Amino acid sequence: MIGGGLGAVAVLGLLGAHSYDVAAHAPVAPTPAPYDPTHPSGAAPVVDPDPRWTTSYVDDFTGTKPDHWYLYSGKPSSGPGGFWDPTHALVRNGELLLRTTYDGTRWVSAGVARTAAVPLLYGKVQVRMRMARATGVSYALLLWPDDEKWPPEIDFGEDGGGDRRATTATLHMPPDNAISQHGLAADFTQWHTVGVEWTPGHIDYTLDGQPWASDSGDGVPSVPMHLALQTQTWGCGLTFAQCPDWSTPVTTDLEVDWVVVQGWRGP
Repeated sequence: MIGGGLGAVAVLGLLGAHSYDVAAHAPVAPTPAPYDPTHPSGAAPVVDPDPRWTTSYVDDFTGTKPDHWYLYSGKPSSGPGGFWDPTHALVRNGELLLRTTYDGTRWVSAGVARTAAVPLLYGKVQVRMRMARATGVSYALLLWPDDEKWPPEIDFGEDGGGDRRATTATLHMPPDNAISQHGLAADFTQWHTVGVEWTPGHIDYTLDGQPWASDSGDGVPSVPMHLALQTQTWGCGLTFAQCPDWSTPVTTDLEVDWVVVQGWRGP
């Protein structure tokens, strides 16, 4: 998914060279997280103690609003089937909720983005999330360039509004949006920790602490980037996403229990 920057412009499937590996990966064996009943997902934030990483921020959404996050607003410039409203980004009961609703005339969703205090040039990101099935309501977890000059973009978890039985990871590479894309089968109506480890010349995409796909080479971004989380609906007739239909719930939340962002110190 293209978008998620502080300018909040989203497009999916722009033309470019493509390298697809969608649905080629079997489910990975997760690393069990110690049960923690104080968190909605049953797992506390996991900060990697490896000295290669330094903690940038941890947010487990214990407040009453999404403090420190930029909130999307308005119509995506290249996704006219959607609309973002800042009031749809909620913090309740220890969770960030990115809520999509039908207001009687249109579908309205939410998106947030957060830059690190120290610019994130390489890093490790983990997002503890789940999302109910809702035809036509998509989500994206991504890294977007701080300077707003796209591409590059690293989508480390997204779907086009399907049944949540799979996710994709997509690397958008400069200068012409060459794309490397991978797919993974898993049930994302259940809690998972979706992540990415981005180091010089290499990216590992992770699920529940285990790598499941990777990209390497000159196309790996080498500019500061920041985390963005978003939900969106799309118009009908597109090849890369579904549109809402009669079965789509009036309200659907992307639930995020916590986020951990760590910077790269080097080998």
